[in-house]
Amino acid sequence: MSSAPAAAVLGSHARPNAGATDASSSMQDSPAAYAFAILGRCDAMLEAQLIASTTILNRTRPRFPLISLVGCEDPGKNAALCRRLQHAGIRPVVIDVGALTSKPCRGKYWDFGRNKNYSFRHTMGKLALWNLTRYQVLLFIDSDAAVLRNVDHIIEMMLGRPEVGHAVAVDGCPTLSAAAASSQINTGVWAVRPSQTAYRSL
Repeated sequence: MSSAPAAAVLGSHARPNAGATDASSSMQDSPAAYAFAILGRCDAMLEAQLIASTTILNRTRPRFPLISLVGCEDPGKNAALCRRLQHAGIRPVVIDVGALTSKPCRGKYWDFGRNKNYSFRHTMGKLALWNLTRYQVLLFIDSDAAVLRNVDHIIEMMLGRPEVGHAVAVDGCPTLSAAAASSQINTGVWAVRPSQTAYRSL
């Protein structure tokens, strides 16, 4: 639709470090944040992967705070996990992962090789990013990614250009082809502008 927010392509040019800010003071009033997620099994390996990824990101001295979606299949794990994330300087945001994964997607990309139990259904939990309207912009990064240079400029571009609804990475993924770009994107690195209207339409 002509009224839909525009999309931008994430570049690779890093900006000079702006200096770190105190996470405890900036989490509550920052207009934007780096977002991660730990969903589904929420086991020790996934938690360690998240902590490692955020530790590497912090070495780039980001100006914006870090948050993480938390949606464990076993809700009893959420409270203890949130406490550990807070101790690591990450603001946890608990989501109802069941509500977002109740309609599992199907297709040739959903099952890999012989492991037919492997599913991307918990990836749907990332859609909760659109519901976090306390932030103007969220830059989501998969916890298996390592950010080696400061990328605050991506968030700052989104803050300065309200007409851009989201920004996606160009990484050779076939879903970013001209034919499919309008309906499929790679959400491994994804900047979004939270919107209740957009969330309800997903």
